[in-house]
Amino acid sequence: MIYIKKNMKKWCTIKIDDTYLQVNFEGEIYRLMKSNKWKLVYNYCNHINGMNVLLIGNKQYTRSKILGCTYYNLDINNKYICKFRDKNRMNCNINNLEFIKI
Repeated sequence: MIYIKKNMKKWCTIKIDDTYLQVNFEGEIYRLMKSNKWKLVYNYCNHINGMNVLLIGNKQYTRSKILGCTYYNLDINNKYICKFRDKNRMNCNINNLEFIKI
C-alpha cells in the first residue's frame, strides 16, 4: 500500500505509446491533446466490467492499471488483476488499489 505524504509530488506525467498523461494519486487523469492543451479524462463507467477505460493507440487501458503503472511501477504490457479494497471499481484512489500479476 502506498500512502501519499504531503510533500510528495501530486501529479506524475507518463507516456503510453505516443500519448502523454498526467496522473495523480486520487485517480484523476489529464490527457495531452494535439492542441498542446491538457484535457480532463472524466471518470465514468464506460465498459461492461464497470470500470473506466481509456483508448490509447487502438488499445484499451483501465484507469486503475494506468495508476498502477505510475505509482507501483508495473509494466503496462503485463497482465494484472486489480483488487479494489472497497469493492467500488470507480474509486481509483491509489490507496484503494491492489495488484496481482497473472
